Amino acid sequence: TWESTGRTLLFNCMRGQLYNDGSHVEQSPVYTAGVAEDLVEARLLDQINGDDARWMVDPDGGGPMKKPATILSNAVTSYLQLLSPDGNRPAIGDTYRSTGFTLFLKANLVQGTTMWPAAKPRLRDLFLFGPDIIAPQLSNPVNPPLGTRGKTFAMTDGGLWVMRSDDSTSARQLIFDAGPKGGIHGHFDLLNFELFGYGRPLIHDPGAYIYDPDHPDRQYVVSTRAHNTLNIDGANTGELEGSTNPGFIVHSYTATNSAAMITASHYGYGYMPGSPVVTRSLWYNLDGTILIVDRVTSVTPHNYQISFNLAGDSAANTTGVQGDNSFRTRFASGGNVKVAPIFIDGGTVARNALTFVTNAADGDFKDDAYRFTVTKNNSTTAVFVTLITAYNGTTVPNITASMLTGSPSPTGTIQVRVTTNGSNTDLTFPAPTFTTLNSNAQSAGTYNDVAYDSTGRLHHVWSDRNDRKLKYAVRETNGTWGAVQTIANPVSVSLPGEYQFLSLALDNAGRPAVAYFDGWDGDLEFSMLDAFTNSWQSQTVDAMQSVGLYPSLAFSRNNAPVITYYHRTKGDLRMAAAQAGGFEITTLDSAGDVGRFSSLLLDPTRPSATKWAVAYEDTTNGRIKYAVQGNIGPGTKANGYTYYIADDLTISGGYISLAFFKSGSTDPARAFLPAVSYYDASTTSLKFAYAADPNYNFSATTIANKKQGLYSRLFFSTAALNRINIFYYDRNNNLAKRYTGTLNWSNSTITNSVYTTLAAGGRELHVARSSTETAYTSLNESAGTLRVEFV
Repeated sequence: TWESTGRTLLFNCMRGQLYNDGSHVEQSPVYTAGVAEDLVEARLLDQINGDDARWMVDPDGGGPMKKPATILSNAVTSYLQLLSPDGNRPAIGDTYRSTGFTLFLKANLVQGTTMWPAAKPRLRDLFLFGPDIIAPQLSNPVNPPLGTRGKTFAMTDGGLWVMRSDDSTSARQLIFDAGPKGGIHGHFDLLNFELFGYGRPLIHDPGAYIYDPDHPDRQYVVSTRAHNTLNIDGANTGELEGSTNPGFIVHSYTATNSAAMITASHYGYGYMPGSPVVTRSLWYNLDGTILIVDRVTSVTPHNYQISFNLAGDSAANTTGVQGDNSFRTRFASGGNVKVAPIFIDGGTVARNALTFVTNAADGDFKDDAYRFTVTKNNSTTAVFVTLITAYNGTTVPNITASMLTGSPSPTGTIQVRVTTNGSNTDLTFPAPTFTTLNSNAQSAGTYNDVAYDSTGRLHHVWSDRNDRKLKYAVRETNGTWGAVQTIANPVSVSLPGEYQFLSLALDNAGRPAVAYFDGWDGDLEFSMLDAFTNSWQSQTVDAMQSVGLYPSLAFSRNNAPVITYYHRTKGDLRMAAAQAGGFEITTLDSAGDVGRFSSLLLDPTRPSATKWAVAYEDTTNGRIKYAVQGNIGPGTKANGYTYYIADDLTISGGYISLAFFKSGSTDPARAFLPAVSYYDASTTSLKFAYAADPNYNFSATTIANKKQGLYSRLFFSTAALNRINIFYYDRNNNLAKRYTGTLNWSNSTITNSVYTTLAAGGRELHVARSSTETAYTSLNESAGTLRVEFV
């Protein structure tokens, strides 16, 4: 019925806007309240009509999804927890500091509880519930006390942690962000915090500003550098979205009745050279003392900076940077904060020019603020340690901090002593745990791929057999690998499956993308380090039946990704080409069981047009096939392609690799001709076939036999582009091998053959070339290791 359809749509929208813990995906408390109010009224309508039962149904029978009624209660609670002690909303994301109590009374009445602070009814409440229900509530205060909220509250899905001293209006409260950006209303504020105390914001979140994305002030307030966090090179982090995004990690969180500590890292700057990783540890004594340890590591040098926003009006009377590098507010009425950088790692502390934060609920209102910074330039690492003290009155308390670790390292344990009126508290901040690669990128990988960009950086993707994550790392031109990033977490940690058949390609700006098969769901997936968001973005390309095996990814001349792949259920060769609205899927060949081991390239004979060439297996007929887009030569025409048989085998063995060589022909349409390397399963041999004449009559020859030739990878080298290079697997000896030979197209001969033994292993072999070296991957199952080797 239309009612059930509408309710299903409502619940889907609810789950699209609220995480299970109730926090809103846009990371802005004002939107949490707005969504929760709408949902409360929707449930009230169902209750009036006797249709409330669906709100109490567990949609996945005890799985991760919560009941709609539970998510709604969690949303109301999350909003309550985020309110500042004075009852106003915090200026987190696109939220102004304004009151908003109207949600709680109606939430109590609809959810059947008294757990939230009920405000005096408004006129709308009367219309919704009627006089009999509303009359007993008329004595409620307009702005009720917030009640008992506890000292700590964690919203692990939304990535918000709340810590406070007590439940009074003068309480000190800290909100720490280690979660998703939050779409258009979220800010680039990873690892940001806001400190409120004694009735006012002490260290300010910049708040909202006019919703004009092109306005420079709007661009500033949403930026990373405008927040109380660490920025690199003054740039924003990538847009890391989703509660399970692998781009941010909470390493640890502990809370007692007297202190709380959290350590989190993010890969939001992973799009930069050197793959920087940022880590922040924050200890709070749940009163007025905070210690922050910031660390950053990178393979290449950058400029690192942490920021603190303090009030800049005359009442605040904020100091400049003092001789000990500290700075503080000086409100005569009390409610002050002192920030003392105690380790700056050779950097500099500065009070920058007067800027602004936004507190009032007015689109273009600005409050004067000073942005204090600690900056370290042109370095691969940085460590900053900062003591923050909140206090009432005008006398700075006797609280200091000193380094117990003399030369702190971003990858080592750091110890700091906090001294309060002569009493010491020694704090230990363990090193964050990251996966790093040795010079050969040795890992527990299986399926993988590699590619060089135009600057000589080597990009590497692999599926990790231990944790079943899809991972990525870059080797800089100095030979050092950057931090390992996770592109995709496993679909399920309990069910069998893995990411398989990886195909890596780079767009014309050198940004990596990977097509792969989801072994859990049987789908074709595509992930790319997106140019707009500067973060990994993933999408399902094809999901009908079992589809997406053996993908081959390439970019068109217009820089659009295109993938050929095998539809296992139908036995077809398919192509998915990116369009403005998503991927457009076409079938290239459906004659029998075809499409395994496709190898896709642009046709080099038409350099100004996107015309494709693809080699693939015809399993039904035991053939290696070649198809080129357009009416090219005398081959069979179908689906806008011309089809040829490169070799007719008894049993085809796959592992097909397509490449083009220079023929020496004076005909521009035949200046480049195709060749393929592949495995002949009937003879357990490595074979090579090439177009021996302008009509694409292929000539095939055996390169190596006796169980040699799986995982073959072909390319041509030398200026003449006629030197055959085939990397392949020797199954008898568990070795990677290389064959080279000179193809003389004019007389149909191959000369100067050389066989070279390479590294142990040789499975899942992929090859990449730069102007100075060739890299290949080699999986050695006897050792359980995947390595990148260089020749």
